[in-house]
Amino acid sequence: MKRLSLSDWASIAEVVGAVGVIVSLLFVVQSINKNTAALATSAESEFLDAWRSAVQIPFYTNERLAEIQLKVHTGQQLSPVEAKMWENSLRALFDTWSQGYGAYRTGVMAEDAWEEWDAAIFTLWERERMGEFWDEMGQHWAATAFGEHINRQRALRAGGDADE
Repeated sequence: MKRLSLSDWASIAEVVGAVGVIVSLLFVVQSINKNTAALATSAESEFLDAWRSAVQIPFYTNERLAEIQLKVHTGQQLSPVEAKMWENSLRALFDTWSQGYGAYRTGVMAEDAWEEWDAAIFTLWERERMGEFWDEMGQHWAATAFGEHINRQRALRAGGDADE
């Protein structure tokens, strides 16, 4: 049996070290993927919690808001106080929607989750008179990427051109 020289041992150690680095990198990639998935799940959960607390729960717990929503759905005229309450509820809806869009744009919320939320909110668009609110108050968000998204989606839904 031939004795290994010091340079042979160094070569073996180099190969073992390279394999160790590759295994370590695979472990890091796996950990990052798990962390990314956990962040996406957390962002979706946070968006759902924000949606519930800012948009849904007020209508479950405030009979007056529920009555105003019913008036909106049936096309009845709102009093000035009711109109202001409705505006505030829509502002909360748009603020929450904007936060979800921010989470999606930064990659924290998964694209498929965002697309489901976005489509669901747009189904409320006509029923909740959101277009009227947007036309009046949209300048608050219009200069942002979220505002551009809303305008682009409105144009697409209206059958118009929407620049990407």
